Amino acid sequence: MAKIKWLQTGDANTAFFHASIKARQNSKALTMLTKDDGTILTSQSAIEEVLAFYGNLMGKKETHLDHIDIAAMRRGSQLNRNQRDCLLEPVSTEEVYRALKGIDDQSTPGLDGYNSKFFKSTWDIIKYDLLNAIQEFFDKGKLYKAFNCTLVTLVPKSQSAKSVKDFRPISVCTTFYKIISRILTSRLSPVIASLVSPNQAAFIPGQQIHNNLLLAYELIKGYSRSRGPPRCMIQVDMQKAYDMIDWNALETIMQEMGIPCKFINWILVTLTTVSYRFNINGNLSQLLLAKRGIRGDVSSVDLLLKEFHSFPGSTGMKILNLSMFKEGSLPFRYLGMPLTSKKLSVTHYMVLIDKIVARISHWSSKLLTYAGRLVLIKSISFSMTNYWMLCFPLPKSVIRKIDSICRSFLWTGKDVVSRKSLVAWAENDCTMLKLLWNLCNKADSLWVKWINSYYLKRHTIMELKSKPTHSWIRRAILNQRDCIHKYQTIWEDMNTRQRFKCNEFYKVFQDSPPVSWSQLLLFNPASPRAVFIFWLVCHRKIPTKSRLCRFGLINDNKCGFCDKEETASHLFFECDEIRSIWNSVLHWLNIHHSPKRWEEEIVWIQRQGKGKGWRAKLFRLAITETIYGAWVYRNGNCFGKAMHRDKVLEHIMDKIVFRSWGCKDLKGNIVNYMAF
Repeated sequence: MAKIKWLQTGDANTAFFHASIKARQNSKALTMLTKDDGTILTSQSAIEEVLAFYGNLMGKKETHLDHIDIAAMRRGSQLNRNQRDCLLEPVSTEEVYRALKGIDDQSTPGLDGYNSKFFKSTWDIIKYDLLNAIQEFFDKGKLYKAFNCTLVTLVPKSQSAKSVKDFRPISVCTTFYKIISRILTSRLSPVIASLVSPNQAAFIPGQQIHNNLLLAYELIKGYSRSRGPPRCMIQVDMQKAYDMIDWNALETIMQEMGIPCKFINWILVTLTTVSYRFNINGNLSQLLLAKRGIRGDVSSVDLLLKEFHSFPGSTGMKILNLSMFKEGSLPFRYLGMPLTSKKLSVTHYMVLIDKIVARISHWSSKLLTYAGRLVLIKSISFSMTNYWMLCFPLPKSVIRKIDSICRSFLWTGKDVVSRKSLVAWAENDCTMLKLLWNLCNKADSLWVKWINSYYLKRHTIMELKSKPTHSWIRRAILNQRDCIHKYQTIWEDMNTRQRFKCNEFYKVFQDSPPVSWSQLLLFNPASPRAVFIFWLVCHRKIPTKSRLCRFGLINDNKCGFCDKEETASHLFFECDEIRSIWNSVLHWLNIHHSPKRWEEEIVWIQRQGKGKGWRAKLFRLAITETIYGAWVYRNGNCFGKAMHRDKVLEHIMDKIVFRSWGCKDLKGNIVNYMAF
């Protein structure tokens, strides 16, 4: 449900929604499993196989483990007295409520069926009972086992999933447990950076995992040379690290880090009292009691010791291929991206393009509206592209290819590149500027420390000369210095605030100034599909009959409600049929105005909808939904699904009220209009 959560904001009751639900239910069905010996299992035997696999993984405690290397641990960092005191401060009501507010309202509930929305809505009723239960945990160190029972659903990693290993376990905890884990995590977050090695980027506030990839490119740049000393890299894979970490080893490590015993006990209680129930085709398995492992709710700690061979013997975590490494070759995948000593070619970027095409060419994409396609492009395609661009400068040919695929998908619903584009798009180099800014300001990054130590030394990044011996990524970053001189004011302002914002550079990189009506679309509470249609109307790109005739697609350019030419101005503001709808909506809003031609009307709409108050927001919402309702009315009349005008008006008014009711600053005021 998480990937289509956006449907609740406007596209909920659609064929895409219902088809997606049906498809996801079918894809999650576990109809058959194959054991390692080739035996095929079905129904109840499959449940037993799942329990046996995870019982051996998490429900089995190692009895012959060596002790943690205390000397190695004590050479590391430890918490000071102030940091330890902060971890043990009394739990306040504000801290509990802050943890509850941090949980998404749409997060999946646990076995008890209560999500965070329930706790927030009934806070005034259950507040004291909830606070007493949480306070009992922190005072006595006890946790009711039912609160720590986790529901696990197996989701296939691919369409060809056969064995238990091919399914990804998705754990769902109770909201009560989530509140406790958030309190522990929020207390540990400010001090975790002082304990964890700087080469650990994941789960550490202020660190970015991309820095490890950038550092890897700096270290690997000479690996393709035939001369020089021999070089090698070893990629270590931790087998199910979260599931197999021994609790005794974890306790010892935290003790040696200086974490207070009381805080350690809180963490261990949340771990040692956990139990699991597996949801297989709607049937719940028996309880599986965990004997080791964690679920990822508590922030990570620095578990990796220097000696590979002593590490699995003391912690229970196994290193795959410890003595029989497979010889690899460049390029290989690291953190999801290709790692090579040479500059990436266009061929290396085909992995990114193929991923984007695979996502947008899914069967369900055919059922999406324009607004739905736009959301899919933003949430999936652009997020993939941005992940790469935070490290690599994308070649222009790759950018054009991605741009053409997304553009074609938006306007045609297909991934086949076409010329059917209603509005052009732009591109920029903001991410490379962000990397340059990081080199100037992020002194705590391991990648920046490496650059400072081996290349800058007593110089600044602005003084460093770009040389052929530098890595190709560093040369691409240094080339962005010419851009800074053009926008020195913005750059200095970001240095003063110690924060880089890509959107500020994006604005100055745009070829054309922003349109005057852009404020009508920003923070518009109307449904996404209505906002999109309004956007097309403002661009004068809506496919009216007059526009289609100019392209030679149809011969009749007459309005379906009268005999005049159907232009955007006529359809939405001059036609008597639509004008009557406008008069009713404006009268309902207590606004006395008669619609005119487009050129005059858009100026009036901008003036009337200007501001941040609830009246201006309600006006923008009403205008957007009315234009969309008029467009739907016109399409139904053209394609044999005509509706009565009063029914169209009723639908528009209901939509305005419904969208207003979901907006905090409009909810209290829309009641007066409903009474009116």
